[in-house]
Amino acid sequence: MTPTDQALSKDKNQIAEELLKICQRMSSERDLAALLDLIANEATKLMGADRASLFLLDRERGELWSKVALGSEAIRFDARLGIAGAVALSGQTINVEDAHQDPRFYGEIDLRSGYRTRSLLAIPLRTHEGEIIGAFEVLNKTTGLFSEADEEILKALAAQAAIAIETAQLLEGMRRHREQLQE
Repeated sequence: MTPTDQALSKDKNQIAEELLKICQRMSSERDLAALLDLIANEATKLMGADRASLFLLDRERGELWSKVALGSEAIRFDARLGIAGAVALSGQTINVEDAHQDPRFYGEIDLRSGYRTRSLLAIPLRTHEGEIIGAFEVLNKTTGLFSEADEEILKALAAQAAIAIETAQLLEGMRRHREQLQE
């Protein structure tokens, strides 16, 4: 094994360990808002990005919404807009070097938040049954651009995040139902 192969193997092992730790923390968090915050914070660090956002799909309203977008307030917008919308509706991964040059980019969110999106990697959030429940974005890689390896890492994280989100949503629904029955 060459020194380069050893370094790559070590990096993969380190990433796998970090993913496992993040997944363990996600699986123990039952509060949806806290879970979304945890996922976004951990993804930002893991991916070497400025920011991460999880947009959940509200099928009834045809909107994407986020309780958390690191460094900004909650966001709600038409699911047909933006790269997050394209990902949530198509199920395709989108990796762009310059978001403002991509015709799918919805600049209104940058205008509202005062943030400047440059590079962007977006992955669909899918339940274990394959249903798309939203989009997971990481923004502005701090060194270079998002790579194919980054795409694979975010896909792995998104798969586990979707399961944790679905579980938290189910538990939240059960809590609301129990409270209604008690009233």
